[in-house]
Amino acid sequence: MPSKRIRGEEIFKRYENGETNFRKLNLMEIKLSHLVLRGIDFSKSNLEDADLSHSILSHANFENANLMNADLRYADLSYSDLAGANFKNADLTGANLIFAHFKNKKFGVADFTGAKLDYAHIISLEAISCLKNIDIKNAIIEEDKIRDF
Repeated sequence: MPSKRIRGEEIFKRYENGETNFRKLNLMEIKLSHLVLRGIDFSKSNLEDADLSHSILSHANFENANLMNADLRYADLSYSDLAGANFKNADLTGANLIFAHFKNKKFGVADFTGAKLDYAHIISLEAISCLKNIDIKNAIIEEDKIRDF
């Protein structure tokens, strides 16, 4: 369970000073839009209702993070690890997910309208069957998961 809670200004200040480890934090409703946070580690953090829209989060780690209801519109999540993240009701409209890694069993009803998923690694097709407006034609799908899709 995520522990302590901090504000967006503190995250950005600490990131600017070279810190990238923000694992297991309670960042519910945090405002981190329009920021450059490449390589940041939010694994196992609670980012429910967070605003990460228009931020550059490439090469970030969101493994097992809670992104429920998060605003990720037009965020750059390219090359990021999104394995096990909870995207229930998240808005990923126009997000850059090129080469992102998904190993998710459950997405909920996230919106992927216009999201770029070229070369994104998706392991569970049954998990994405309920997603809104997702285009996986250029994604990399693990073959043994395709049989019933």
